[in-house]
Amino acid sequence: VAGVRYDLFDTPDRPFFNEFFLQRFGFANTSTLNGRDLFQPRFGINWKPTDRLQVRGSASLFGGGSPLVFISNSFSNPGPTLGRAQVRRNTDGTFAVAGIAGLTPAQVQAIGAATLNNVSGGTGIPQSLVDAIRTAGTATAPTNAIDPNFQLPSQWRFSGSVDYEANLGFLGDGWNLGVDLIYSKVNNALEFTDLRSVDTGTVLPDGRARFGILPGFTGTNTDILLTNTSFGQSWNAVARFDKRWDAGFFLNGAYTFQDVTDQNPGVSSVAFSNFQNTAFGDNPNLAAQGTSIFQRDNQFRLGAGYDANLFGENNTRIELFYNGRSGQRFSYVFDDQASGNNRSAVFGTTGRNNRGLLYVPNVSSATADPNVIYAPGFDFAGFQNFVQNSELNEFQGQIAPKNIAKTPFVHKLDLSLRQQVPFVFGGKIELLADIENVLNLIDSSLGTIRQVGFPNTAPVVNVSCSNAACDQFVFSNRSGAIFQRPVEATNINGSLWGIRFGVRVAF
Repeated sequence: VAGVRYDLFDTPDRPFFNEFFLQRFGFANTSTLNGRDLFQPRFGINWKPTDRLQVRGSASLFGGGSPLVFISNSFSNPGPTLGRAQVRRNTDGTFAVAGIAGLTPAQVQAIGAATLNNVSGGTGIPQSLVDAIRTAGTATAPTNAIDPNFQLPSQWRFSGSVDYEANLGFLGDGWNLGVDLIYSKVNNALEFTDLRSVDTGTVLPDGRARFGILPGFTGTNTDILLTNTSFGQSWNAVARFDKRWDAGFFLNGAYTFQDVTDQNPGVSSVAFSNFQNTAFGDNPNLAAQGTSIFQRDNQFRLGAGYDANLFGENNTRIELFYNGRSGQRFSYVFDDQASGNNRSAVFGTTGRNNRGLLYVPNVSSATADPNVIYAPGFDFAGFQNFVQNSELNEFQGQIAPKNIAKTPFVHKLDLSLRQQVPFVFGGKIELLADIENVLNLIDSSLGTIRQVGFPNTAPVVNVSCSNAACDQFVFSNRSGAIFQRPVEATNINGSLWGIRFGVRVAF
């Protein structure tokens, strides 16, 4: 079987035009999906050489599936309709205003005093700040835009399946055995970058680029561009079986192997969140490439039960479901103590301060790595032990890859009971009882899920620079932190099991 699908987008509306964005970057912020298309060829084969053997395969380009909220960001945040400023009181009592260009020192202090002095619940935003945002703030307001050369998300997918009905001798005939293999390769996927952060040409001690703010600007406002990446692929392999006996017993199971890489997983709806909720590697202004947070290395499923009429024509069904899977993937990162305006003093980008993939120094001694020095009081012995006994050990002298760590294996067992009983007018009542996570009901230490919180990053150390040129990293202890695997410090409280009862009536 061969075919083709063709998608053509018609979006005549455009975002509000931002003349300041055009002046900054030489292209408009008004790009949409209008006129963009995707040609998707399809090919499939289904071959059954015997009554017991069937082989299927396909090769296709698939598009779609990406929420249009990514596109709507350009409409909801075009810049001139949203002015933003940040007013702060410095430690010496003076004020700082970020996000508004052209203010004199006297204006900064006057706006700061009006905004932050004698604040009460009924105090509104001072008119001086509102006026400053209206006149100068919109020129530097954060903006979302779509790359004029943006390509619709799509991926190549190749799959193959083999199904065979086997006779396993004393175990009986009618065993349905199968193998599935699916390979996907990204053609175009989504990526988000901040155009207002630019490469300074400086190289940090671990070899990654150092960024700074676009000349002529200050503060943390961003210009987030939705663009593309072609990085990413996945392998999914499944082995499965299914068997039913005449007596009413049944058994089924499957094993799944995954190997998935990506760049930006797109786990948020707002453009800035998609930019900052990802770990970065060599380039602090792009998401790191590597193992996906969605990868579950190994997964086992097993179902067993009994389904028959034990009491006349009334069905009895008892079923157990087991699901065991590898833990969630996560990354080891720095905790970068950002400067006063929340723009990283180390990497030069804005956003969350704990998303830079950790540089793993040579920890054979405290002076073994010329790229790192340790702050007074740093627990080097604890850090050394942590590195040498974790996934980080084999990456000494390198930037740790994305999502190299994973949380503990997860085991879950569910029980389902169904019993029919006669009812009036020839009907039947089905009594239902489901027990979810039976293991945890038996023992509270079983059937638990331990994982690293969103967005799947685990800070290990605080990082700063030894001098303005950042010739060396300075590692210091995180407040209240000890060097251990994040999931080892996770406390799980409360019950993780549940029981549901129900009644279903049928005539």
